[in-house]
Amino acid sequence: MIKRTFDITARIEQGQIPFCFQCVQNDKDVYVLHIRITDGGQEIDYGEISDATITFALANGSVVQSDPERLSVSSAGITYQMGTSEIACPGKVLASIQLFGSNGERLTTARFQFEVVADLITPGAVQSESRFPILQQLVADVEQLKQDIVELQIPDNSIMDTKLSDAAGQIKARLAELLDDFTSLSGQFDTHKGDNSHVPHLGTTTNSSNAYTVTTTRTISDGQKFSVKFNVAASGPATLKISTDSVARLLKKPGGSDFVPKAGIYSFIRDGSNFQCLGEGGEIPKLPNLIYNGSFENDFDRWIYTGHISVNEIGPYHGAKSVFVNNQNGSVVWTAANQAIKCNTGDKIYCTAMVYANATEPVTGDSLFIRAVDMAITQELSRSFFNVSLVDSWQRVSCIATAVDDGIRIEVASYAPVQGVADCVMAINLTEAFGAGNEPSIVDIDDMVKNHGSWWDHTTDKKYARGSGTSTSSTFSVRGLQFAPETVRVILQNTFKYTAVKSWNPTSADLFQGEGSKSITFYDDGFAIESYNGEIITLWEAIEA
Repeated sequence: MIKRTFDITARIEQGQIPFCFQCVQNDKDVYVLHIRITDGGQEIDYGEISDATITFALANGSVVQSDPERLSVSSAGITYQMGTSEIACPGKVLASIQLFGSNGERLTTARFQFEVVADLITPGAVQSESRFPILQQLVADVEQLKQDIVELQIPDNSIMDTKLSDAAGQIKARLAELLDDFTSLSGQFDTHKGDNSHVPHLGTTTNSSNAYTVTTTRTISDGQKFSVKFNVAASGPATLKISTDSVARLLKKPGGSDFVPKAGIYSFIRDGSNFQCLGEGGEIPKLPNLIYNGSFENDFDRWIYTGHISVNEIGPYHGAKSVFVNNQNGSVVWTAANQAIKCNTGDKIYCTAMVYANATEPVTGDSLFIRAVDMAITQELSRSFFNVSLVDSWQRVSCIATAVDDGIRIEVASYAPVQGVADCVMAINLTEAFGAGNEPSIVDIDDMVKNHGSWWDHTTDKKYARGSGTSTSSTFSVRGLQFAPETVRVILQNTFKYTAVKSWNPTSADLFQGEGSKSITFYDDGFAIESYNGEIITLWEAIEA
């Protein structure tokens, strides 16, 4: 079998990441990497290497390590035959080589990059067919019909009734066969002519409260997509009835929760008894941004930081402020440490920020990056580095982290010299928005964010009011919700407020005068339980302001 061999030269010293080659997704056992490693311009002595591995970071955030049985080290360098795991996801792949010494030493080379091109063969691909044999048969049948008609002509212009009857019967049967052939061909072409058709637009709805109806001649089958324009916004869970269908179907989000449309155009797919929303105007709608003050308009509120950074008005990407980084030598880290993004174990969280590095300083990938860590800030879950070829311009750094416990935290950091700016930090729970196993790739979600202006502010919703806090002061905040001694506790963004549902021991000491220990715990369903010295005293519920 023909194989493709890619000659790669990797450096020991870190620097600009070279782009090396392209390969095709799902190709198997045909791509061979022949790697030579240099140190200061000189090729290393491979005899000092006892073992080596290659680590591949795929575009969807997955990390694949080389198969030891496919890798060999010789005096000519390192040879590795890639399998299918390394090229399973279309997009850019980052790779580096880990060299091991006989005493357990490990040295990682500079990274190199290649691209996986999407496989055109998909489960929905239709195999090509040739209709030429059928056409040949049709031509032959027509010629035979002509001959039959000639044979019916008698020299004395008389017609033998018997011969005519027999021949006519044969012609009738053959015409019936031809008609069947044409009917079969027509049906097959009709089946496939809509394979690449556009999503049909059904028109504009009418409504009675949250029950919407659209009049159309089209029939929407299960699994079929369509778009519709809602005439007015709904005030709660809604249904849509298509005139060619007798069922008013619930509108749902990809995660299964109710979809409440606003006035405008949305695309849907029929999913059994429901219509699942695919997006607004044919695009994915804005998803909740779980980071509060991600554009630093409130300085470092809800952030903690170390190193030479400051919030100022030097070239923000959005709004009036951004974080200016002046890292001459050392580490700079600013963390949304008190903004725990609560989620379930296994949830995939999209983390992103806009960064800008000045070309006045030599930069590396470590100069600016974003990463996700676990709740205890002891384990790195995912990281995205600055692209050093894009200095003096804004670029997006983003990664997808898989939660290992009940939440994650986001850090934006600089571990190498740089003068630059960072702004617009966002986090989106992809599993909650799209459903487990249906999360978009990092390339797709980057495009979605870009198509919606590259940034939107923190979304305050009782659904995201999770976590707990304890304080003895008169006012305290948890996850962007501010609590004060009023009867109604108002959320900072005034989107929701909490109101008392039931109180116990109403004569207890004033919680907000520093007497005793108070705490409040928020739950996913929008309720909160307030305690005083460990005793439950008030049940609160989030309602719309």
